[in-house]
Amino acid sequence: MFKCRCARGCGLLVPGVLASMFALSSRAGAEAFETYGSFVELSVPAPGAGSFFLVGDALTDGRLIALTGLDVFVETSVGAGAFAVGASLDGALVGGGTDPAFVRVSPDGAKIAIGAGAGKPIIIVDSAMLDAAAPPLLTAGDVTVFNVEHFDAVWMDAGHLAIATSDFVSPSIVTLLDTESDPAAPDNSVILLGIGGGSGGLALLPTGELVTGNGFDIFAGGSETGTLKAFDPALWATTPADFETQGVALGELLSAANLCVDVDGNLMVGGGDFDEGDAGALGIVRAQAIQTAISSGTPFDAMDPSQVRRLDPEGSGFSFYSSICNRVTGEIVASTGTRWFRTSGAIAGDLDADCNVGASDLALLLGMWGNCPLEGACHADLEGDGNVGAGDLAMLLGSWAP
Repeated sequence: MFKCRCARGCGLLVPGVLASMFALSSRAGAEAFETYGSFVELSVPAPGAGSFFLVGDALTDGRLIALTGLDVFVETSVGAGAFAVGASLDGALVGGGTDPAFVRVSPDGAKIAIGAGAGKPIIIVDSAMLDAAAPPLLTAGDVTVFNVEHFDAVWMDAGHLAIATSDFVSPSIVTLLDTESDPAAPDNSVILLGIGGGSGGLALLPTGELVTGNGFDIFAGGSETGTLKAFDPALWATTPADFETQGVALGELLSAANLCVDVDGNLMVGGGDFDEGDAGALGIVRAQAIQTAISSGTPFDAMDPSQVRRLDPEGSGFSFYSSICNRVTGEIVASTGTRWFRTSGAIAGDLDADCNVGASDLALLLGMWGNCPLEGACHADLEGDGNVGAGDLAMLLGSWAP
């Protein structure tokens, strides 16, 4: 299932059509912030050796990738929701298995950064080595191994990885790793310090600011759990920036964990602040609310539904979510760690992407009726079950507005 969001000039997208990460961020039309929420659960691998869950990201061709145990999985095709092993790590690299912290694809798609977990290294893999037809075993000679502590990471550019880390004894920090530097003496300087608690997630805004937060309030007198701030890179040009006294306060939401930014600039926020009762959902902060905070200094209001939405695809009210932002397909994935739920900002049933659901969409659906092909797109499979049938027809009719 591959959909384009409803917007002027959108048309039906094909994988790889985006010229840059945020090429669609200025489009007019319906906002994904308002339309996210029709979820399809994906068939993801079970946790592997040493792992309790999966972490993931999106490749620059629109396929999802996942890491668990010693295996890196790749989606079999864009929107397929099924995965195959693309490569395996030699257990000697990671002490027998991963307790994965993250997997991050570089902006140019050339590299994949694997955070193997607490006390384990960060491994940089050439993405061209992924091969679902003949998955390679990646040994020390195939990858670059950096023995640096980590909780979360985001690529600042094609060669530099910002890394959040914490020992829960001292205030948390963010470092900047030059992935081309010598692994025996890595260039991994501190760029942000003094976070008054455990590490939060990391994300890069379309305007270049680095966003992070307080993941768990530990130290008295500082910021609270879920506090999110944005930092212009100029702030650490000569000395590290200070989280508590510098940067722009964006707002407070959940536990500021597992951040990502979608193609429209909306900020996904995961985790949960159970002490404050702010938990059990994936938070979405509207792009305009982020921009307003940066330009005017007025933080977003987490209780205003026009600025912040909360999604709970599992429906338990207790889930601790992370997310993947797929900037090629315009979709996001909400993850509980073992279950992945995909949602699009598209109008369900708008198969011709003209911002309406009508007769032409019905004709397209009926023309695809039956089992989806093994290869290629199957746009009318709205339920994501590999078949176009009555359930998909019901979803289309439920959005009918010619």
